[in-house]
Amino acid sequence: MASQPQDREFVIKRIKEILNTYGDELRKRHGTDQIAIGLKIKDDKVTDQVALIFFVKKKKDEKELLKEGIESVPEFIDGIPTDVVEIEGFRFH
Repeated sequence: MASQPQDREFVIKRIKEILNTYGDELRKRHGTDQIAIGLKIKDDKVTDQVALIFFVKKKKDEKELLKEGIESVPEFIDGIPTDVVEIEGFRFH
């Protein structure tokens, strides 16, 4: 597991670079329409940890993802923490 960068400005800059370079690939690979910079949620509470947030209509288990040819979102991407946030009833544009 990669270590987590502590400097907030560095993390935000790095997430922007990741999204600009790999955004389309990440959306396709992980079956999401939207990825953004945000704060990680842990135990239903917003933390102060900046993360790469993957928004999904419905969270799925590993078996469901594999059936659809989708990879689960890793805990870190290039050392940046990730989070998957379910947005029920939300319509992506």
